[in-house]
Amino acid sequence: ALTFYAFSSLLIASAAIGANDVSAGMLIALATFLFTISIRKNSSKILIVSAITAGLAVCFKQFSIFFPFFALIYLKKKKLNWRSYLFTFLAVIALISLPFLILSPLQYLREVLLFHVAERIYSSQFILYYLLPKPLNSIYESPLWFIIYITVILLTLAFLAYKIKVLFNIIVYPILAWFIALFLGRYLTISYFAFLIPEICLLIFISNNKS
Repeated sequence: ALTFYAFSSLLIASAAIGANDVSAGMLIALATFLFTISIRKNSSKILIVSAITAGLAVCFKQFSIFFPFFALIYLKKKKLNWRSYLFTFLAVIALISLPFLILSPLQYLREVLLFHVAERIYSSQFILYYLLPKPLNSIYESPLWFIIYITVILLTLAFLAYKIKVLFNIIVYPILAWFIALFLGRYLTISYFAFLIPEICLLIFISNNKS
């Protein structure tokens, strides 16, 4: 599956558009694969490596956060070592982020948080902006849309977290959450699909797992 992904025309076409999408896609797929192996082999060491990889993926692309979120929910529901996973995941993000946060805190917070969470979703380049009637377009450029956006994402995560039961869910649910966030977000690029290709490929290998 990874070989197919590596030589796919979509990856080649999207690499120049968003190299971080491709890098984060491979990293989060590797984190998912390692997480699956750690569960099947009951290996805390592999689980820690998965957490490290997930932390690196989130530093590349914030959309990657959906996988470690559901991974943590799964670990907690199965009464596995979720604290070590969470600590390692956060430690990786902190080690990478702290130097930038210390040297240029305002610029860092603007680029990582404000731009991705607030500024981008105030743009007129929404998917919905072109699908719904023009009289409604002003809603998507107002602060009200930020509230709607965050509310829908949080409700989606809460609902899916409640529903998570098997290992297969930790791939399906992040993909579903990502599509909802993208649909409500600013724009759609081909590189975003390259981000998801390795995750979708992994579905083939985990689809029959009921743990």
